[in-house]
Amino acid sequence: MAIKQFKNILNKDEQKYFKTQVLDNLYFPYYLSKRISVDTDSFPYFNHKILMRPEEVKEGTDRRNSPHYNYVANLFNIISKRFKFKYKNLLRISINLTFNSGVKECAIHKDHDYPHKQLLIFLHVDDKNSFTIFYDKDCKKIIKRIKPENNTGIMADNQPHNHLTPKKGYRVVLVYTFH
Repeated sequence: MAIKQFKNILNKDEQKYFKTQVLDNLYFPYYLSKRISVDTDSFPYFNHKILMRPEEVKEGTDRRNSPHYNYVANLFNIISKRFKFKYKNLLRISINLTFNSGVKECAIHKDHDYPHKQLLIFLHVDDKNSFTIFYDKDCKKIIKRIKPENNTGIMADNQPHNHLTPKKGYRVVLVYTFH
């Protein structure tokens, strides 16, 4: 599958949900993470894990980790119908907040060590130069460099990728992985 971009991925009500429940909510809990994936170097950012990765929990354990799970999982189902793509299972859902931490970019990584797809939805972007970059399977050649824009989604197969850290402000991305 090619890398696809979806403009205006969220409707007005969906945008309002994230504005009130996440972006403008002073009590929305973010947690410090020190690595973007289990096999990468240190990269500080904050996240809110909504659905834990299957590899993070014991088999049979409930992976739901947030009171926002029902809304956000249902939203993915709506988006899949709206933009006409199919999926079998959600693997991970997270809201990631990155900021200028003194690290120029996160490590090139894949979200899982097995086949999957990902959908990134930009909820808030202050620095339009905090590009998301997709690489070939050997991580040597840039396939696509995407400028982040509010209310835009990016869908890709399990391509190696990274992003540049915002030099000003912060960026909040809703991350879904699925197959």
